[in-house]
Parts: sequence; structure tokens; C-alpha cells
Amino acid sequence: MASINTRIEQFLNHLFELPVIKNDCPIGAEFQIIQFIKTNLPKLEVSFSKPEFFPDIPPKDAIANIIIVLQKRVIDKSFEFFKKIIDKEIDFSVLIKVRKRPVDEDKLKSKLAELIKDMLSDQICRFQLKPVYYILEKKYINKVIDLLFERKAFTYNELVRVQKYYIESEDYINYLKILLLISQFPNYPKENKKILLNASTNEEKVQICLNSAKTLVKRMPELDMLDIKLAVDSNLPENLLEIWEASSRFLYILLHRFSEYEPLVKVEKGAENPDKSWYGVARKIAKDFGYSKGIIDELFLIANEIK
Repeated sequence: MASINTRIEQFLNHLFELPVIKNDCPIGAEFQIIQFIKTNLPKLEVSFSKPEFFPDIPPKDAIANIIIVLQKRVIDKSFEFFKKIIDKEIDFSVLIKVRKRPVDEDKLKSKLAELIKDMLSDQICRFQLKPVYYILEKKYINKVIDLLFERKAFTYNELVRVQKYYIESEDYINYLKILLLISQFPNYPKENKKILLNASTNEEKVQICLNSAKTLVKRMPELDMLDIKLAVDSNLPENLLEIWEASSRFLYILLHRFSEYEPLVKVEKGAENPDKSWYGVARKIAKDFGYSKGIIDELFLIANEIK
């Protein structure tokens, strides 16, 4: 079995070095590799019977073992990334400023890490964490919030005055990152009777998010119900949100933007950058997709400044 495991690692190492996979995040790489295996299954079954691969076990067993090793690698690498974000890149003291009450930061960090590990361990939920990974990896919230707070226009007004969170840009960056980390909890099957991905009506989506928030606040009482509601509701279109939920409207757009993110896209000379292009299209379909038109318009205006 040791020899088989070594060959599995070698096979996966080869795939992970392919440019289209190498430049993707671990969760995206997993999805690509699984799609590659599904698409090329008949050819792989023939190849895996050859001496240089896995001649001692049935091809289906070889593929099953590859998937197991792949998923463990992806979970470990992804958790290492998210743990670093939690430990090094978020100042949790913002919660004290927002909620005006003490917060046990060490306990909250520990519980957040545990929650992330649980969500990563479920494939359905793990795939939903891909845009979360990219937003954090690219420090996208940092760049965008700094620009929006400099402008002090529509989105600033929504986040600060409408939501009534009178905090500075650096604090808002930390706050939004906390919300983002827990945003995909409604798609975690082990703690939700029905996940958001399987909802068939708007009423059902709202109810799933509400039930999910109630479940999560029991698991993580260090966070306020309002914080958790803003986080889980970032999966809902604008027409299903309450007026004050500006953070949810903002994150909803970013999650959609990065669900379609492609790391290797090259900008041709004279062409719009990917952000400008995406927000340009999003402005036209904002109502259909539930994007806040005001936020989308402003993101389009600053797209060339997002570096």
C-alpha cells in the first residue's frame, strides 16, 4: 500500500503542477481534478492498469484512493490558509467597538477555526468556500473598502449610516472578514436540516438562513445574532434583505464576483480589466440577480483602481 500511496502522491503532484491547476486555490484545484477524472474516466481506467501506475488494484479502487488523498490534501492546505487569516490577519477587537461588550477573542478564534475545519470537511460546503478563499487571498476587501471609504459616497453611506456602524475603514475590513468566514454556514449539511443550495423558493431561502443563524449563535455565542444574521444573509439577493443589512448586500456581490473568478485570465492591451468587465455586466443584470444597483455602480466606477 505504501507504494500505491507514493504513486498516488506522484500522480497528484503532476496534476497540481499543471498551469491551469497550479494557479487555482486548493478548493478550485480539487474541483478541476475531479472534473478531469470524470471526463477522462475510461482512459484513466485503462492507464491505471499499466505497470507504471496501479496494476495491483482495480482501477476503480485506484481512483477512489486518489480522491481520498486529494480531498485530505485540499482540506489540510485550505485549513492552513484560513487558520492563518484567523490568527494573523483579523483584529477581532472590532467586535467590541460594534457591540459595546467584551469579547473573548481567543475563544472566538478557536471556535472559528473549528467551524472552518468542519465546513471544509464537507465537500458541498467546501466548494462554496472557494470565493471566500479568493476574496481573502487577494485581500480584496482591504482594497475595495479603502477606496469606498475614501469616496464617502453610496456604499460608504450604506455601510456606515444605514447600517449604523460608525467605525473606520480598517475596522470595517476586519468586521467584513469575520462575516465572510462564517457566511457559508447555511450550506453545511451536518448542522442544517436543509442547505441553502437545495432551497427552491425565496421563502425557503430566508427560512434556511434564519434557522442557520439560530444554530450558529448557539455554537458561537461570542458573536452577536446580528453579526451572524449579516453573515448568513450575504447569500440572499437584495429583495430578501432588510434595509439595514448593508454588509450582506455588499458581501453578496463579492461572493458572486469571485464565484466566477479565473486566476489565469490575461488582460489584452486596451481591454477592460476583469473587475471592470464583471461589474459592467452586473450593472445590467443587477435587478435579475439581486445585486444592489448603487453598490454595483460604485464598484464599477472604482474597478480600475482595485489593484
